[in-house]
Amino acid sequence: RETWRFIAYLDRIPPHILEDDAFRQVQGAAQEVECEIEAEDFAAAVAEGIRALEEDEFTHVRGIERI
Repeated sequence: RETWRFIAYLDRIPPHILEDDAFRQVQGAAQEVECEIEAEDFAAAVAEGIRALEEDEFTHVRGIERI
């Protein structure tokens, strides 16, 4: 397993996500979260990140950018 990093662009930041060490809000960007997730590959990391970010029905991931 490797650690994968990417930026998730959201329609809003869910409050619960900033308590998780795998996610942190990007400075100066209201709707961007940097994700650092351990997984088998990049696709699995993104899928896990999206599941966590969209835990409530009011937050939607608009895009992903690998860093």
